[in-house]
Amino acid sequence: MAAIDSALCLSSKDELDSDGFIYKVDAEAGHRVEEMEVNSIPFASEAGLQFYKLNVLDDPNKRQILNSCFQWFGLGLYRTFGAMPGDYAFRQSDPSSKTESLLIQFWKKGSRVTFWKGSHLEQVPTIKGENNLWRAPRVALAKIGLEPVEIYFEYGGFSIRDTRLFVEVLAGSAITCAVAAEDVLRKWWTPMKLPRSLQRVVSDMEGPTFGMNVTYFDGE
Repeated sequence: MAAIDSALCLSSKDELDSDGFIYKVDAEAGHRVEEMEVNSIPFASEAGLQFYKLNVLDDPNKRQILNSCFQWFGLGLYRTFGAMPGDYAFRQSDPSSKTESLLIQFWKKGSRVTFWKGSHLEQVPTIKGENNLWRAPRVALAKIGLEPVEIYFEYGGFSIRDTRLFVEVLAGSAITCAVAAEDVLRKWWTPMKLPRSLQRVVSDMEGPTFGMNVTYFDGE
């Protein structure tokens, strides 16, 4: 495993707390997303779970950030999200709350995303969208004085963001891993359904401070 860049981790954690997101334009991340797509690798497969392991659990900088946010964290959602008009958050506004869940997103080459900086720390009026996410009127975000930050992932890349942060995906898509604290995951999130043939793979990937929120079914 590569050495941890502690200065980067500290800076990233501070930015995540204050801005609600951190990101990196990274061609290697874009290439790995492309490999998943070209080879049509399903997330609910050994190769799909290995993508999460390699790019999250085995990445020292990402793990350092996750470990600084949670005593224990678990994977509770794993899928692709594409472009959609409108500014959405995965979790309803609650500025008094601590960080309960994060999205680690690996962006396809050419993706363009607007992050509303600091919106996770504001009480924002929302409506439930057709996609079951929380949508905020753009005029409300602007009225609060929030700053939209548009990022062009020309070569691909990744971001980590608070689930309360409002984002618009203007182009492209992202492989999205959502992790949460244990009490939140077990109480509020529906377990992911995986074939029982992957039970050993999941068990091998779990540890004392991280795991997965899954149930198993027989068959493929």
